Amino acid sequence: MVTIDVAPKIKFMEGSAFRPWVIPIGLDIHVISPPSNRTQYLDLGVQFGGGFEYAVWKAFKVGVDARYHLTARLTNTNNDYFQVGPYVGISF
Repeated sequence: MVTIDVAPKIKFMEGSAFRPWVIPIGLDIHVISPPSNRTQYLDLGVQFGGGFEYAVWKAFKVGVDARYHLTARLTNTNNDYFQVGPYVGISF
């Protein structure tokens, strides 16, 4: 499955090295492969999430991300899932 998502991050504690954030709601588009028994292979959904990041040096950040993806089940398959993981990023 490939997921394309658009989700706004609302960050708190502006100017601090430690910044928690939340995603109140985001849009997911899932491409299911191999397809289900139906001809439909696209599923839509929403996501909710939260996490935090820490500025290690200038624009370099490390953080933890947790998100729950809830789908419409248009493909007659259950594609809801929860994910947690670390990340490394560069601010610009």
